[in-house]
Amino acid sequence: MGRSFGCCFEGNCGLENIPIEDVFENLRCTREGLTNLAAEERLAIFGHNKPEEKKESKLLKFLGFTWNPLSWVM
Repeated sequence: MGRSFGCCFEGNCGLENIPIEDVFENLRCTREGLTNLAAEERLAIFGHNKPEEKKESKLLKFLGFTWNPLSWVM
């Protein structure tokens, strides 16, 4: 097996120095991309590539504005 990417998650390896074949091997894909089956499997495991939406309370947001001492003076 090729080189592991463990060091890259810690930020102490140069990604530009990793051979492309090792990248494909570690990501388990090819130059042509993923097959439909592999893409569906990864979608089922990891979900869609979108940021999570944070639901914030409107009451807490309002109270956050009034927590400023300048608001108290006004």
